[in-house]
Amino acid sequence: MLSTLSLLSLLVACGEKDLNTDTGSTSTDTSTESPDTGLEDTDTTDTQDPTDTQDTTDTQDTSDTQDTNTGSETVEGLNMSGSYTGTATSSSISVASCDNPVNFTQVSTSAPNAPTVLIAHGFFRSPDNMIEWGNHLATWGVNALVIEMCTLFDHQTNGMVLSEIPSALGISDYLYLGFSAGGLASLVAGANSSPLGIVTLDPVEDMNGTGSTIGQINVPVVGVIGEPSDCNSQNNGITLLQSVGASTILRVTDADHCDFEGPTDETCEDGLFGIGACANTLANISDDSIRGTIRTLGTAGILWLGGLDSSAEDYWTGSAMQSLQSQGLISPL
Repeated sequence: MLSTLSLLSLLVACGEKDLNTDTGSTSTDTSTESPDTGLEDTDTTDTQDPTDTQDTTDTQDTSDTQDTNTGSETVEGLNMSGSYTGTATSSSISVASCDNPVNFTQVSTSAPNAPTVLIAHGFFRSPDNMIEWGNHLATWGVNALVIEMCTLFDHQTNGMVLSEIPSALGISDYLYLGFSAGGLASLVAGANSSPLGIVTLDPVEDMNGTGSTIGQINVPVVGVIGEPSDCNSQNNGITLLQSVGASTILRVTDADHCDFEGPTDETCEDGLFGIGACANTLANISDDSIRGTIRTLGTAGILWLGGLDSSAEDYWTGSAMQSLQSQGLISPL
């Protein structure tokens, strides 16, 4: 069970959705279209559907340090943009486990025959805090659905919703990437569907013990975690990952809970009135380096488990992982 302080920290640090939060390079225009279940790039002439808005803005990830495509499809520089572009579309879908339509932002990559990653945000957070992950992964040849969680507290239901979305959209090759409570929901989803794999970012078990009911997951699971704090329930995600049979768990040195979002915000980092602050003020490594390491590992995990580049496994199990470890950036658990 979380302590009162731990719950308060989590509630405040993962504060309610900020309508002014930067959503990466996406914007919304007024043209409409029906949900695209094939996840291809779309144009601006479509049939009218009031639940969907078309966004023709190129989602080349401008938060990275590389501003132009290099044409390279290697795993070098995974924290920077890849060689593809993305197109963002806002939409919604109805599934059995959620009483209301589930909203999501679809970022379609220009790469052919691409798998799809379903991205789940954390407790008291929003898709706005994970859109950079969707934009970034699209540049590496992966379609992304950045999902708005169905419920606030019921992570079992959120996981079931995630498990139902791929079939509802006609998607056959997919993965899950989840942050914090979204990591927990992604594990629930993986136990109730057939993804190619699951990448978790500082996942957290809830007070109801939802993770303890999952059991072994029969698909590859990897996890990246930060330093223990009240904001990640003192790393209770480690036990969670071990219980579902995660093959590899890596700790990013000096990483706080907010470092795993993209973009994060002052509510997460500083809390409210000094209460619930999640930023690691004692870190010796810069935020840019920490977040670059997290993005590298998350991207490598998706490329590896998604079958797009087997050499990306090296960041999790091989010499590239050992190099990060020798630099003091990560430690295997």
